[in-house]
Amino acid sequence: MNNSLAQLTEPAHHGPTNDSLIIQNLRQQLADALQLLGRLPESSQSTMEDHIYITTNRRLQKVYFQDILWIESDRNYVTIYTSTQVYAVHLPISKVEEKLPKSLFSRIHKSFIVASRKVDFIRRNQVGLRREHETKLIPLGAQFKKSFIQSFGRTILKHKSYNY
Repeated sequence: MNNSLAQLTEPAHHGPTNDSLIIQNLRQQLADALQLLGRLPESSQSTMEDHIYITTNRRLQKVYFQDILWIESDRNYVTIYTSTQVYAVHLPISKVEEKLPKSLFSRIHKSFIVASRKVDFIRRNQVGLRREHETKLIPLGAQFKKSFIQSFGRTILKHKSYNY
């Protein structure tokens, strides 16, 4: 690494004043990059779990995040819908939400969490998700709507006159 750094900081053919500015700039960029790396959490996404375990039907069941389509709550029970299975769990939705990565899942209603990547469409007060050959319409709660729409950020192309 020291040889690479030495090669980067060796004077080029720009002249003595430009070379020192370039070297100073490169050193500052390297220091900034190392500082950012130091701030990363130890459990970065590369080591993040890709599943949760739930207790259902008297067993501990592994459920992969990539398989979850949506989660629906009914008081202290939740139903987890995957592409192939449905699991009933005796837990409040808030406890399930705590265990899910926020980068993959969004709370869109007091009784619903959806896998953001599985969203097929968004209407004014509904979210559509495909499961097999059906579309599941899920209500989009007013208090969750703004943050949910914003989570899609740069991927939205819309006409100026249309508001969700």
